[in-house]
Parts: sequence; C-alpha cells; structure tokens
Amino acid sequence: MSDEVDDSLHPGRLDELIGTVTGIYESGVAADGEPLYAVVQDTFGEYLAARWVFENARDGEDLARRVACMMAVGRFDAGWQYVLDLAERRGRPRADLLIQLRRASEDIPDPAGKARMVGMLN
Repeated sequence: MSDEVDDSLHPGRLDELIGTVTGIYESGVAADGEPLYAVVQDTFGEYLAARWVFENARDGEDLARRVACMMAVGRFDAGWQYVLDLAERRGRPRADLLIQLRRASEDIPDPAGKARMVGMLN
C-alpha cells in the first residue's frame, strides 16, 4: 500500500486537511488569561457533525446556539469553521453567522467555556 494519497479524491481539501489534522494551535484563552492549546484530531468527525448541526438547525439562532455550546466545551475546534463554510455555500453571509455566534457566546455560563469560544472567534 502506498503512503501517497491521491489528491484527486479530495479536490481542494487535501492540503487543508493535512495542515489541520497535524496542527497544534492556540484555541482560546482560559478564564485566568492563560492561552489554551488544541490539537485537531478528528477533523472528519467534526465535518460530519458540522453538516448534521447545519442541516438540522431550525433557524440561524438555533444554529448559532448549538455551535456555541459545542465550541464552549472544546469539542468543535475545527467544526465551527466548517459550519461557516456550509452556510456561505448555501448563500448565507459568513459575517451574519459570526455575529450570531458572538451573541450566543454571551449566554455561555461557564467562564472558561465562554473564554474558549471568544478566543476562537477572535
């Protein structure tokens, strides 16, 4: 079996996935001001979750609330960006969803979760 991956199977996504799957990045700021770091390990799973959340949300507010909850617990480090991509592909401006996510972050009760989410949005 070859170690090479046929990039024609994933046009336009292979380079993005390679960079994301092995990436360590600053994902936000803890309540005490210290940076939080994350390793994206489950990119495909997060993409599938993003599609499910996007397709099953009742409206934009429900979508933002669901995504915010997942971001706040640290289980949607890459997925929330996939939601933005899906929304944009369906004709919804990315900026509109970002505004709704910022509003939804205000309702996160856990200070560390809220800080994590705000850090990812910035």
